[in-house]
Amino acid sequence: MIVKPRNVPLIMQKTKTLLRRLPEHHPTRPEIEQDYSWRKAGLKGEIEIDYYISLLPEADYLIFNGLRLPYGSHHFQIDTLLLSSNFALLIEVKNLAGELFYDQHTKQLIKTLNGKVEALSDPIAQVKRQKYQFKRMLANLLPNSYPIEHLVVLSNQTSILKTNPGGESIFKEIMFGESLIFRISEMEKSHKKQLLTSPQLGIVKNKLTECHQPFDQDILEHYSIMSKDVYSGVRCPNCDSLPMEWNRGLWLCATCKHSSKTAHLTSIQDFVLLYNEPFKNFQIRRFLHIPSIYLTSRLLSKANLPSTGEKRHRTYHLELND
Repeated sequence: MIVKPRNVPLIMQKTKTLLRRLPEHHPTRPEIEQDYSWRKAGLKGEIEIDYYISLLPEADYLIFNGLRLPYGSHHFQIDTLLLSSNFALLIEVKNLAGELFYDQHTKQLIKTLNGKVEALSDPIAQVKRQKYQFKRMLANLLPNSYPIEHLVVLSNQTSILKTNPGGESIFKEIMFGESLIFRISEMEKSHKKQLLTSPQLGIVKNKLTECHQPFDQDILEHYSIMSKDVYSGVRCPNCDSLPMEWNRGLWLCATCKHSSKTAHLTSIQDFVLLYNEPFKNFQIRRFLHIPSIYLTSRLLSKANLPSTGEKRHRTYHLELND
């Protein structure tokens, strides 16, 4: 059963929104595009591995995707967590192209692509660290004998994986996605004893769900971008052009001639993603280029957004999902 589905991470939503509203020649744009491309590739790899996870019997596992948990003053993230009465499995997904050499002496993953050699940090150490933190975090809920397994799974089936001669046993810890369910089957055979009852498993599930904290940051502050550099206005849902104009009950796009009654809703979400805060009538009116305070109030009322306060002190809230 999927407890936590895999969604587009909040930080990716913010980055994509910023790119849509940033001038093409803004000096920070290349850095933002690179970060977005890197996150997008990571998500693509995780989604590809989700296919292999879906082949498992649905009733046998609780599945958590993109779980980010607190540990001391920091957090750690698990790409995929499988939880059963018999054992847990933490999966770290890597979407890497080219020739990959796992050096067991230096504990590095060395990637060679188009003649370029790049040394990456040890993904096995990374997932083992997550396993250590996971075990410590749930120490009072899991019996000492409860097995916690780990795997690094490569989502790009065209890459080539090698290691030091004689060290092929490492391929029990790092492998390609198409071998995943067979490795899990081996784990099931090794861990046949039920160590958690259904109520105990439910307690662990609730604990993990409650503790999940999506990664968030003030996107403008992170990239040192001034508000004046961000394009405002209602974004056309058809061609992404800015700004649409309100005319006789419709938003009209001058670029593609698309019309919409609700185009302002996605742009309200853009505002919240960019500015990371609840908003008042005058703030969203200015951002969306709405000519009237009364029209803004009417549109916000129809949107049925949660709000607090009355009249000019009313503040609107929009919950963002990870």
